[in-house]
Amino acid sequence: RADRATLYLLDEQRKRLLSRIMIGNEARSIELPLAVPVMLAGVRTALIINVGMAALAFLIGGGGLGVTISAGLKLQQNLVIITGAALTAILALTIDWIAAMAEQFLRPKGLK
Repeated sequence: RADRATLYLLDEQRKRLLSRIMIGNEARSIELPLAVPVMLAGVRTALIINVGMAALAFLIGGGGLGVTISAGLKLQQNLVIITGAALTAILALTIDWIAAMAEQFLRPKGLK
């Protein structure tokens, strides 16, 4: 016997995914737009842009990985520049991977 059941319906006229969740004897309705994957992709893009902008925070005294890149530029040390850039890229890819996992988890089941 299940304590919870979920039913997904696709309303093509309103372009919405309707979900009715039964918890015990109580029914709760949730409406999710079909554009959820597009909205989540926008959030992922914004997260990656923020990583790049955080690397530029050293220009206003904010610190971060941009300090490493800046020090490498000032000292003309290519290895330091590459290290700072590689760490920034690894951070961006890690955040993108985490956001992709969240997108898979948050995507409505009827859209898979």
